[in-house]
Amino acid sequence: MNFQLGAGYAAETTGGKDESTTNVDWKLDISYTLFDGEMTLFHNHNIYRSFSGRENTVLNTETGVRYKLLQNLNVNLQANYDYDTEPVAGTDSKDLEVLIGVGLTF
Repeated sequence: MNFQLGAGYAAETTGGKDESTTNVDWKLDISYTLFDGEMTLFHNHNIYRSFSGRENTVLNTETGVRYKLLQNLNVNLQANYDYDTEPVAGTDSKDLEVLIGVGLTF
């Protein structure tokens, strides 16, 4: 498990408009191994809150399972979910994607 909490300043220009802001950022990364390291469950999320400019809260998550097929070869199933309380005009506030993949570890 890893977590972070921080504050900062972001310089942003959207459509020629200055939307620079102060912000707070919270991150959490969790992974749990099962079956002697053969399978890993994981969840990572980041919550970002802006206090001026484009005042919004953004949530990004990654949740899934990774299974070791061979020594360095694994397969994974992952769901990513993103949410923005004040999305840019013309975009949706929610986004969900499901990923199925094969990967190498080094």
